[in-house]
Amino acid sequence: PQVMGFLPQRSPEALQRQATTSRKGRTRPANLREQVDENAVKLWPTPTTMDNLKPRDNKKLREWNNSRDGRKNRVALSNLREAVCDPAYQQKWPTPKTPTGGGQTERTTPGGGIRKLEDAVSADIGMNTGQLNPTWVEWLMRWPLNWTSLEPIGGIIGLGWDSDPADTDEIPRVAKGVKDRVNRLKALGNGQVPQCVVAAWGILGGKG
Repeated sequence: PQVMGFLPQRSPEALQRQATTSRKGRTRPANLREQVDENAVKLWPTPTTMDNLKPRDNKKLREWNNSRDGRKNRVALSNLREAVCDPAYQQKWPTPKTPTGGGQTERTTPGGGIRKLEDAVSADIGMNTGQLNPTWVEWLMRWPLNWTSLEPIGGIIGLGWDSDPADTDEIPRVAKGVKDRVNRLKALGNGQVPQCVVAAWGILGGKG
């Protein structure tokens, strides 16, 4: 794994072109992201503070993808708000994170976080079904449910990762009229997955 691992995988055509020109004789890609099967390890995009934005409709997504400034070779949406509605993401989702500072280049920089997780959620089912649900993102990050809400926390504090609560309609991925939705998603985008923090603490502590 390396810092360039956040980049999207290249197309089969691009890999073949590299193997026959600039990387002649190489029998496999040099980076981990292209050595693994993209269909087997596809993850939800990381939640970011940008996931509070309104998802694009299918027409705009196609125009963006085909434009000169778009991502012609991108095989999947990079933000959670649109990925949650894309059938290609129905097994895993992108990670929430906070943006590092603006513009199209944000999509290619590390830490571009809740980087429109919502894009991935709403792309395929249309925009009239709602927007990215912060309670579902809390489950995705393994936070207590409704932790970012100013309302009292209900009876269900947390759910495991063994199954997606959206598949049983327990916690929908998209919803309408969610109070403080924007601020809740920003808080999630600036947050951490507790299990990752614990794991990092243990690893770093063991080295000290």
